[in-house]
Amino acid sequence: MGKPVPINRFIEITLIGILLLAAGWMVVPPRIADAKLLVFSPEKALQSAELIIIGTVTERDYEVTRRSVTIKVEDVPKGKFEKDKLTLEMEKNPVYGWVGFNFPEPKTKIFLLLRGNSERGYWLAQDLNCVALVENGHVTELYYGSRIGIDDKGWTMADYVHAYDLFYQEHKLKEADQKKAVVNVNSHPGANQGKKNLLSRIRDFIFNLVNKVTHVFAFGSHKISANPISSEEQKRVVLYLTAMKAAFEEENGGNKFIAVKLETLDGLSNKGKQMVLDGLKTLSPHVYSFEKVKDDADKFLLDDKGRLLGTKGGTLLYVDVQEYKGNKAVIEAVSWFGNSGAVMPKYEARYINGMWQLKLIRMAVA
Repeated sequence: MGKPVPINRFIEITLIGILLLAAGWMVVPPRIADAKLLVFSPEKALQSAELIIIGTVTERDYEVTRRSVTIKVEDVPKGKFEKDKLTLEMEKNPVYGWVGFNFPEPKTKIFLLLRGNSERGYWLAQDLNCVALVENGHVTELYYGSRIGIDDKGWTMADYVHAYDLFYQEHKLKEADQKKAVVNVNSHPGANQGKKNLLSRIRDFIFNLVNKVTHVFAFGSHKISANPISSEEQKRVVLYLTAMKAAFEEENGGNKFIAVKLETLDGLSNKGKQMVLDGLKTLSPHVYSFEKVKDDADKFLLDDKGRLLGTKGGTLLYVDVQEYKGNKAVIEAVSWFGNSGAVMPKYEARYINGMWQLKLIRMAVA
């Protein structure tokens, strides 16, 4: 056996080892040692994106350390992009791998959040939840999505889908109104006779819009023949959809069907109410007015006197608008699926950048 190491020498060797270990940690590149994912809430993700496109994946090239994807651009809800195709590339991150750089197979339609410009190039607006699938005119799900938690707040994948789809639907409504305005103004006699005549034509257009003009516009995959609703009514449509979808996400009786108490949708015309029904088809393909199905024994549990006891795999939604002024509202939404099964969240709502942001101020459960 060798001689025992003196205690002082042992301490010296130990200290040297600790110093070498510390030095090894210190030389780790800061980009790797301190790397953090860039993520936002659904609303902040939409706000921070410099370019949002709707398009179809045409090519996808995945290699060991590099990926690229090409998208045929079909619509640009935010920002400017004049080309008909966009190609994105990424080198594999040494810490997080591919993070959110995942794209579906070619021929798949997507909703995509980006940052950058034509000179610098483009990249994903955040590290996660920038790619969502589009089906039948709606954003339906995230592709390789993740639940996000920041400090004491968190957002589910459904929260992102809900926010993205509301943004997309509002964009389509505005685009339909703008196209209608251009068609009517340009078709008016003397369309190129100066500013004075242009103002006159615009006044005539607005008059006709209110009194005579009808048009067909698409809301998702469902076409509605109607007079266009006002921007104020559109705000209410989006508020009711936001609140009811949030209540549904809290708890529900299933999505076999959705029934809506249309009489609770204050301030909406029949056209606006139909838009709410269509907007809820992201939750279920089967959405009805409650009045039309309330006696349907295939959808509801009824007692011997025909009174409602519960739903059969579906959910009844409605709202109670307690305050509404300008860009602020207080609204209670109800997701009901039985006399002993319902949630009633109450929200303070603020309309910011074309979207209603909800703050939960009370939750009641039955």
